[in-house]
Amino acid sequence: HSIIKISGAIIAFLFLAQFQDLVNILAPNASTGRLIANAHTLYNIAISVIALPLIPYIAASTKYFVFGRPEKREELAYLDETSLADPGTALDQADRALSDMHSQICGYLKKIETNFLTKQKLDPSLLFELGAQVQQYEYRITHYLQKLAEQNLTKAQSQQLARTIRILHELTRMNDYIMKMSEIANEKIREDIHFSPLDKRDLRNLFKALDPVIQKVQILIHKPDRKTAENVMTRYEEIRTLRDGIRKKIQSRFASHKTTLATMHAFIDVLNALEEIAKKSSNIAETVRSA
Repeated sequence: HSIIKISGAIIAFLFLAQFQDLVNILAPNASTGRLIANAHTLYNIAISVIALPLIPYIAASTKYFVFGRPEKREELAYLDETSLADPGTALDQADRALSDMHSQICGYLKKIETNFLTKQKLDPSLLFELGAQVQQYEYRITHYLQKLAEQNLTKAQSQQLARTIRILHELTRMNDYIMKMSEIANEKIREDIHFSPLDKRDLRNLFKALDPVIQKVQILIHKPDRKTAENVMTRYEEIRTLRDGIRKKIQSRFASHKTTLATMHAFIDVLNALEEIAKKSSNIAETVRSA
């Protein structure tokens, strides 16, 4: 916006005399106030018409100056289809990809937590971009696993592949719920919804309870362990109980006219999304435990 306005001002200054003549021609007998209003309207229309075909270039230059030069890297480059000839190696690479995808999800969730619990509000488009990056992981891993399924696998390798596919599905659903929270964050801005200090305290407790569960899932992907899996499943039940208690609190605050209906709905949607993420973590743990 600033670039367009500044550029427009420079252009208008260079052609100031011609611009003034045009304004007078359009309204020769108008008052000074009307001439100023007409000039302002004409100026905005002119710079909009000029800027319209240049928007892609303006957007690209703005992104460069704000975020710098993007890193040139290919995500999941190690998912090389030449490794499919050795299913054991390919399965290890797939697990590595799941671990990387999970790390992306953890980073995404941290951004969401920051957005809800601090004064730092991230651009909703950036939050959705993070979700889209995780989706790209999903697409790439899914394609790789489909190719791997076509190979001549042993029974043990087939079972490991099935486990990997189930974990991928649960990670994908986790990302879906985080993207849902991105939508809620956008709605909070659009509808001017604010969480109270009490709301944030309760939400912080739920995020805090979820964090070790998420971290243990990373361990399970790297090194399946029955005890760790059972711990995750137990913690999920605790998170669900905590979610239910917090939900009753926000409903009580609404009944006491201490919060709005829109705030309560948005808050409960966040609670439910976090509980679902914990549930997907528990599902991964169950998959590992049953393997």
